[in-house]
Amino acid sequence: MAQCQERIDRLVTTVNTLEQTIEQLQSAHNDLEQYGRGCGMRFYGIPENAYENTDELVTEIPKKLGVQVHETDIYASHSVGKKLANRSRPLIVRFLRYKTR
Repeated sequence: MAQCQERIDRLVTTVNTLEQTIEQLQSAHNDLEQYGRGCGMRFYGIPENAYENTDELVTEIPKKLGVQVHETDIYASHSVGKKLANRSRPLIVRFLRYKTR
């Protein structure tokens, strides 16, 4: 019986250690996700038929505001979500540098 209790105690210690490790990893993962989103932007209300190449569109919108953004500043861009007949999907853009955003 004593051996069983020792084994249970070791297993409880192992589980507690693993739970702490999981919490630390989840926190680190969340921090990385938040940092990665710092270079991104979402655009809403742009009709999908207004563009074929999202990178070109992303360079045109800032021009209207007097800001220069080049296609070489863009890491990736695309529409997100399901296509709906009555609403355009948001456009998400990830820039190479935070300052470009």
